[in-house]
Amino acid sequence: DNIEFYKQSTVGAPGCFRTSGILYYEIEITNNILLKSQRSLYFGVSLVNGVHVRNGASQGENSGIGDNTSSWGFNAFTGMKVHCGEFGDYRLTPSWDVGSVIGVATNLESGMIAVSKDGCWDLESGLGVKFEDQNIRLGVYPCMQGEYCSLRFDVGDGNVKYGPPPTSIWGEWAKYEDYDWVGLPEAARSAAMVLGYTQQTWLDDGKNPIEEKKWSDLSPEEQAACRILGYNEQIWTQLTSIWSEAEEDDCNSDGDGEDDDDKSDDSESMDSDDDDT
Repeated sequence: DNIEFYKQSTVGAPGCFRTSGILYYEIEITNNILLKSQRSLYFGVSLVNGVHVRNGASQGENSGIGDNTSSWGFNAFTGMKVHCGEFGDYRLTPSWDVGSVIGVATNLESGMIAVSKDGCWDLESGLGVKFEDQNIRLGVYPCMQGEYCSLRFDVGDGNVKYGPPPTSIWGEWAKYEDYDWVGLPEAARSAAMVLGYTQQTWLDDGKNPIEEKKWSDLSPEEQAACRILGYNEQIWTQLTSIWSEAEEDDCNSDGDGEDDDDKSDDSESMDSDDDDT
């Protein structure tokens, strides 16, 4: 189906409501945005009566996708996820735009939601499982909320380009990546401490020596702590790659600053020489 949004509107597909198995659908942003500065697109899933399907301006608070406890959403242009009006994914953010095929898979057995881009579900690209909530198991249906954009919407095995993720994706996932240190559950914080994290290093990629270790180099106690945090071997390998890149970026940034300082010092030295002459 092709859907065009002009004024802010919310649409849903309650006919696709499911309470078991995997609910999978795809959307593709199909054209250039007429008013790019005003474009908006949220997508996700909702419980029965979780969002207010409407055409026109918002009808009160907590009415949009992800604004309340009954819906889970994503911003197609920032990659951020949203639930209960709170945004997340500041560290592992997907990147979508016009032409991207966005896959949304909801596992009704485990209460998880995962997203993809052009068939890719990799954590290294900010994709994969994004939500885990037992309320999702009550049953959900697809929903979208947009303004000044158009998209293609397909649901079902026969109509989509890529299809649901591999079953392995529904195991552990990096569920605490957006938590600050104080907000971590006690068991998760204790596990983080086993891995050598402190309040200062928890959200600072590449600053904990353990992030340089391969999974096989971790002790049994450290591997057990990783699993409490949602890391298995595959996730740990992907995260260490992300952390390594973040550390390299920081080093390059620091190096650029040093070069600028050196140039400044050289310039000051030259000015001083000119004054002497």
